[in-house]
Amino acid sequence: MARVDHAAILAALREGESQNAVARRLGCSPGSVNRVARMNGIECHSIQKRPDAAATYSLERRLALLDKVFARAEALVDAAATPHQLQALAIALGVLIDKRRLEDGDVTQRTEVGGGGARERLAQKLDELAVRRAATAAS
Repeated sequence: MARVDHAAILAALREGESQNAVARRLGCSPGSVNRVARMNGIECHSIQKRPDAAATYSLERRLALLDKVFARAEALVDAAATPHQLQALAIALGVLIDKRRLEDGDVTQRTEVGGGGARERLAQKLDELAVRRAATAAS
């Protein structure tokens, strides 16, 4: 490999470009990039070897993305012209809030305690309606 290529590889790696990206851009193998890096005292790690760094980076990116979407959703609240649009926005906001709370380590699960929960009340109402319909149909 020519000395110019070595310099280009080293410059790219020092700027934070990945081995694979450098190899693709310069038209050489990732092994060649790794070899040049090692010869010059640059230690390159794959993301699989650095799960803690990858997780931190991913968390930062996820939080930034959630913040962007929250800002966009806030701008859309006044623009929701139809009930369908408002419903879609409400569902999206609910998911966003849940995901943000999950990222922040908050509890995201609701647990109903005791009898008479919403499901039981709904089932009771449906049973009452079914009885009324049956009585109306019989008369």
